[in-house]
Amino acid sequence: MRIGALLGVAFLALPIVGLLKRVAWSTLWDQLTDVATRDALRISLYASVCATVLALVLGLPLAWCLARMQFAGRRFVRALVLLPMVLPPVVGGVALLGAYGKTNGLLGGVLRQSVWHSTHIFAVGSDHCRSICCAAIFGPIA
Repeated sequence: MRIGALLGVAFLALPIVGLLKRVAWSTLWDQLTDVATRDALRISLYASVCATVLALVLGLPLAWCLARMQFAGRRFVRALVLLPMVLPPVVGGVALLGAYGKTNGLLGGVLRQSVWHSTHIFAVGSDHCRSICCAAIFGPIA
């Protein structure tokens, strides 16, 4: 059993060791203070914080209901919650476009004429859109 656990740890640790081996340590500080790197880190931090808040606000009550309540369609809701974990991210992205897309999405027309459109929350490539995608795809993990 211990050998299997050690193999599992090695399987998970090996990619990290491989990344650390490839880092150019002598130029690391210059690369981290580069404008493009700072922008990428800002976008990643913003998207992850927003996705975490969204997953907590929507996911916590849903998880509580799934764990504590019996209701019709509970198995279906559970399958729906777990679906983003088994779908490839590209399929999840296409599904999100099909739901919230500006022109062809199920809610696209409604969102276009509401205040949400004027704030560009669902503009593809915006920070808000990245946050929604992160929450939808990684929300079940959180």
